[in-house]
Amino acid sequence: MLKRSLRNSFLRIASLICLPILCVGALVFYFSFNTLVKETQNRINASCHLMEQSLTNVFREVNKQKAMFEGNSILYLTTLQLLNNEKLTYEQVQTLRTITPIFNSTLGYDNIYHSLYVYMPNRYENFYSSNNRRENLRTTRDSAWYQTFLNMPEDVNIHIERRTIQESALLSYDVISIYQRFHKNNVIIVNIRSSYFENILTDVAELENMQFFLLDLENNPLVSSLNTESCNTIDFPAMMKQPSDTIRINQQNYFVEAVDGNPYMNYVFLIPRRSLYALSGKILATTFAAGGLGLLVSISIAWYTNDQRRKQVFSILSVFEAAEKQMQLPEMVPVITDEYSLILNNIIKTFLHNNELNMKLTKLQYQKASAELTALQCQLNPHFLFNTLQTINFELMKLPGSFNAVQMLDSLSRLLRYSLDAPDKLPSLMEEISATREYIALQKIRYGDTFDVLWDYEENTLDLLVKRLLLQPMIENSLLYGLKGKKGKMIVKIKILKRGDTLNYTIIDNGTGMSPARLAQVVQCLQQDDYVPHNHIGLTNTNQRIRLQYPGSPGIHLYSKEGMGTIVSWSCPLSET
Repeated sequence: MLKRSLRNSFLRIASLICLPILCVGALVFYFSFNTLVKETQNRINASCHLMEQSLTNVFREVNKQKAMFEGNSILYLTTLQLLNNEKLTYEQVQTLRTITPIFNSTLGYDNIYHSLYVYMPNRYENFYSSNNRRENLRTTRDSAWYQTFLNMPEDVNIHIERRTIQESALLSYDVISIYQRFHKNNVIIVNIRSSYFENILTDVAELENMQFFLLDLENNPLVSSLNTESCNTIDFPAMMKQPSDTIRINQQNYFVEAVDGNPYMNYVFLIPRRSLYALSGKILATTFAAGGLGLLVSISIAWYTNDQRRKQVFSILSVFEAAEKQMQLPEMVPVITDEYSLILNNIIKTFLHNNELNMKLTKLQYQKASAELTALQCQLNPHFLFNTLQTINFELMKLPGSFNAVQMLDSLSRLLRYSLDAPDKLPSLMEEISATREYIALQKIRYGDTFDVLWDYEENTLDLLVKRLLLQPMIENSLLYGLKGKKGKMIVKIKILKRGDTLNYTIIDNGTGMSPARLAQVVQCLQQDDYVPHNHIGLTNTNQRIRLQYPGSPGIHLYSKEGMGTIVSWSCPLSET
């Protein structure tokens, strides 16, 4: 039994502590992961847009060089003539100096472009260089590009590669060379500093551990945010062909975002999955740690609670044992703190009471008979009151001029019977209206023709069950205070309307009304739960009945204006009547 109690206690406490922790942790993990994925996708899209703009700007300048030679025949022929001479005359040197700014003007910023080469087949193997104006393939330090150009298929007009230009024994530059074929066997090579693209990649790769690769159209790596050795371990052509959005590199999983729609270059984003899951993993670890701590706390609380219960159960068993042996029972617990102390006190009280019954059996029988007699007397009192009123009514009918007294007794008898008969049973609205009419008949005899009552209710609401005696106190209040100082007849209108699941009561009179100060005082009294009324007893008691019966109900609404009258309204939910 105690083991089952320990298990049940643990399950109950663990559900109260651990379940909320796990639920909150799961929700936080779900929303944080989704938010991070959306944010990552937005950053990738922004990075793609930035890279697209950068590549467009670069190749716009490159295309200007090609368009300049293809669209300007004079420049083309002049350059060819300058290259097709072993030595330049003075006039040719001046011409070369003249066209050099034209070539260099399209290169834009110096920190982007390293150099520009223009090669046209000639017998002396000369080519134009933006750095040294005219160079020869046999003497220049950078001639590797020429072999690349010769290896280009004739149907390929553009080629991109990464290479190194060795300007001196100690000075070299990594460049991205863009080959643009024009007029079949002529070529323009624009050498762009690799650092330019590397800076772009650094700006684009905003996320932590994001890796960005710039590829040529054959998916060979040109520039990356990784070092060259790491790039060489990745099979980019296979990566671009695979349909999956994940890849495993060096024992690590990556999300892949590849873009191959650019006409000049492709690029790839690699994001380590652990970067996306890092925050979520911390949330899960924290959740499980908190859940484990919650389990330990649950076990501790359950163990302590069960130990206390075990002690209390043994205390109860010792009381039973003492009672069976007719031994002295322990004293009752002075302060009841839990159900066991309550049970223990009740057991002690029960045994003490049984002992007292055994010792005073005769006195108990007398008390029982007396109680039965009192109960019968209480049952007879309401009937005695009704029968007495009926007898007085019959006697008054024998006397001349006693019509009003007879009518008053008859109405009072019905009203008392309605008030006292079966108080636990809910009457219908029709019975409540009938009892109120009896009260109005009594007041008509008392006040004479000083007031009239108008009724406004729907016939389909008469069968609804309502609370007993809600209207009578309100009518009494209107007559008691509204007729004081009233000139002319007072009209009291009673409206009972059903609105959805609510029955709305409104009582309107054109009596003397209340001053603003008096109205504020009465409204303040109605809002107090512990107010003991001295005036407006019926109004205050009815308001408290409504607020107690319907928790959360605002109770009675009171509106009044001095010299014009008073409005009292309240609502009762039909589902709770």
